[in-house]
Amino acid sequence: MRLMAAVLLGIAVASCAGVRRSEDPVARDREVERDIGWKYLADDRFARIQFSCREGVVTLEGIVTTPSDREEAEDIARGITSVRKVKSNLQVRSR
Repeated sequence: MRLMAAVLLGIAVASCAGVRRSEDPVARDREVERDIGWKYLADDRFARIQFSCREGVVTLEGIVTTPSDREEAEDIARGITSVRKVKSNLQVRSR
């Protein structure tokens, strides 16, 4: 029983610690791209967005259908750990 409690406590502490990034800048950029990709993949509105990260600067390219979708896509990228800046080249066009 104590072992189970210790395991659950360890999981809880680890989940509160936040995202841990690699010390290697290239690996860290790939981790940022992975995290953005998972967020965008969960929402069809962002299916036509391409993105890259270099030295913590995320560049967004592509098409969204509303200004609020563009703003939300930019906010998602800004909210990812290790992102220093977002350069948005997103265009608003209807489908």
